[in-house]
Formats: sequence, structure tokens, C-alpha cells
Amino acid sequence: MATATEQTTWVQSWLDAYTEAGKNAPGPAWLKQLREEAFSRFCDQGFPTTRDEDWRFTNVAAVARTA
Repeated sequence: MATATEQTTWVQSWLDAYTEAGKNAPGPAWLKQLREEAFSRFCDQGFPTTRDEDWRFTNVAAVARTA
């Protein structure tokens, strides 16, 4: 399990990448708002683990390590 500092670091790195990509993301205002809400939820919950029923057979560790 990641420490609070490690989790803060990866959330910040993903937030920076999302912010940069979002500047040029196409789409109507409702879609941009939906993306922002989804990313906010991702920041709160983090990557799914094998403890999440829908993800129990999926290892997302490689994606989580990607900058």
C-alpha cells in the first residue's frame, strides 16, 4: 500500500498531466465538466485494486506506475 506522501505525489503528477492535456481537449462545455468530475473522483479514489469487485482480476499496477 502506498504511503500518504507517495499517493500525494502520484495524484499530483496525474493532476499536472490532466491539466496540461485538458487545455487542448476538444469538446463542448458539458463534456469538459464531465471529465473534470471524473478526474476529481479518480483523485479521491485512486486506481482500482483487486479488492474492488469489478477489478478483481485486473492488475493495473503497470498503469499506476506510469508517469
